Amino acid sequence: MALEELVQAADGRLQASRPTRCGPFWRKLGPSPRRIVANLPYNVSTALLVRWLHQADDVTDMVLMFQREVVDRLVALPRSKDYGRLSVLAQHVCTVQRLFDVPPSALRPPAPR
Repeated sequence: MALEELVQAADGRLQASRPTRCGPFWRKLGPSPRRIVANLPYNVSTALLVRWLHQADDVTDMVLMFQREVVDRLVALPRSKDYGRLSVLAQHVCTVQRLFDVPPSALRPPAPR
């Protein structure tokens, strides 16, 4: 649908992939540099991100959409309640930014409140 239209419009500069497991799949996508753009479901978001962070040398940048609770942990400051393993790893490997909030009404199907 919309994603296929983007791939066609990109004239070979964009490849869409839906990996079926959390393991590394970079080699299938071609040579570096790579960009990851994804809307990650809550139940696998942390596992995927941790694996991608451990392979960060193969990635130029990532633009990822998470549920608010995951973003809170990613951008948390030391000694805050959300600061932990995920905060330390992500902030050590890359620059983490909360860009904007997406209201549940913008999603199809709408996200539960």
